[in-house]
Amino acid sequence: MNSYEKMLAIIFILILLGELNVVIQPSIVAKTSVNLLNVRYEDGAKIEVTYNIKHGTYPNILKVALIPVYQSLIDKDIYAYYDRDYPSSLISLSSWIGVVDHLHENIKLKGYEGKFEIVNALKLKEVMLQKYDSILIIPSGVLPETVHTKEDSLVKQFLENGGILVWIGDVFAFYSGKHRGEITSLSAEHPGLEAQEKILGYIMSNASKFESADVETPYSEALSVKYSGIHTGAFVEEVLKNKGLVLGKVKENRTSIGVVPVGKGFLILFGGKVTPARTAFGEDFVASDIVNILLSGIIYSNGQLSYDEVHRKDVYNETLSVALKDSQIIGVVFFAVSEDYYSYFFFRQFIARY
Repeated sequence: MNSYEKMLAIIFILILLGELNVVIQPSIVAKTSVNLLNVRYEDGAKIEVTYNIKHGTYPNILKVALIPVYQSLIDKDIYAYYDRDYPSSLISLSSWIGVVDHLHENIKLKGYEGKFEIVNALKLKEVMLQKYDSILIIPSGVLPETVHTKEDSLVKQFLENGGILVWIGDVFAFYSGKHRGEITSLSAEHPGLEAQEKILGYIMSNASKFESADVETPYSEALSVKYSGIHTGAFVEEVLKNKGLVLGKVKENRTSIGVVPVGKGFLILFGGKVTPARTAFGEDFVASDIVNILLSGIIYSNGQLSYDEVHRKDVYNETLSVALKDSQIIGVVFFAVSEDYYSYFFFRQFIARY
């Protein structure tokens, strides 16, 4: 091997090492402890929590928050839709299963206690007809024809009876996917935007010219939300008009994550495409954001919250307080979540109001 070939070999090895460094960069289960020391009420109108945080080997940047809620937290069973025999849109097959895999990992490592199950198109129909007290994750941007067509849909029934649906990908409820079929955007067979009118009573989103949002909201900050896609993001105005919350980042009248109540249930809408892990719209960010939202109890709140940031240091006798403005509030959720994308940490505790 001459010197030129040796140089090329060295460059090739360095490239490989660089790629490996990206691919195998480890995720860390943070060994951080949070202790609540004292809870103090001020005339029933305000609650103050005193807490300690002690970091382990890998100190985290933590977001610490208090959220008043209308009900105590129950980790409902989660069903994640994945069926390679049905089409997807704005998400590849590999990222579709990637979201599901990252969800399973986040659920286990962050302490979510509900059951997790992957369902195909046929099982999805069974869940939507029988398991209203559950959470459905639809990462495909397309609903299969087993549950959603131009003529009929199970989505409204599922939501109005108490189901929680998390939507990711193309425009909400626009497409109906056929078995081993492909998505043709101009096909008259698709439910189109009329589906949102039938399910919600209004148009929550459509396709926009924007790719991403960069303006944080109090909720995106407190929940450590990373996803920023808004190509099919919810209209901020419609979310607020319909008593929802803008949980994600914002650009003009679009948000990367919005939640609205629908009957007894909730629709959580992510705003666009999904890309491979550790990229701008990464499947890992999507999964982490979903679990953070579900664990926090934010969907059961009136929009109030108070939060702070702890920068890789131990803290002692720190306080956080929030007003209790609504008589229907039954307590608050205290939680701490890691801001670092490579670590898994979520602490929460429900504190009853008295």
